[in-house]
Amino acid sequence: MAMIIIVMGVTSCDKPTAAPQKDETVNATEVGERNKAIVNQYIQASLVGDVATMEMFMAPNFKDHGPVKGDTTRRASYLERTRKNWETVYGSMKYDRITALSHTEAEGPLKGDWVLEWGSLGVTYKNGRPPVSIKIHVVYKVIDGKITYASSYYNEADALKQQGYTFVPVEDKVKERVIN
Repeated sequence: MAMIIIVMGVTSCDKPTAAPQKDETVNATEVGERNKAIVNQYIQASLVGDVATMEMFMAPNFKDHGPVKGDTTRRASYLERTRKNWETVYGSMKYDRITALSHTEAEGPLKGDWVLEWGSLGVTYKNGRPPVSIKIHVVYKVIDGKITYASSYYNEADALKQQGYTFVPVEDKVKERVIN
């Protein structure tokens, strides 16, 4: 009996063993959780106008795309605009997260690690304008612990309607032409 156990032990040592496989799912989960924490710290700083902390989480090549055409800004102008808005426009902000999701795109033009934030944002204003509450979606690209890209979407018309704005279509200035 002892001889069989020894033979089995020696035989099992002769077999090649596969190299340990890196568990990519666990690694992607760890990266995703770390990136969500970075984005959360960035958001918390932005909710109080802490531009210095926001800057710590931004890559030098940071780019932001807002919801409106022409709303694209780079790091320096984004930080300056944020600083000015907190000095003159915003009274307070409150963000209630609905969810935060992370995703790693393995290849293609969107290759990289992404975080999607989805929540409700409440804003009060210093100039007496009514407060607004909107749903907001922001996707962040994170590389080496720094946010390189942010793209936000929210219904700007809804925010303006909450402040009393109305929308009136521009008159059609093109006269009908009769084509023969």
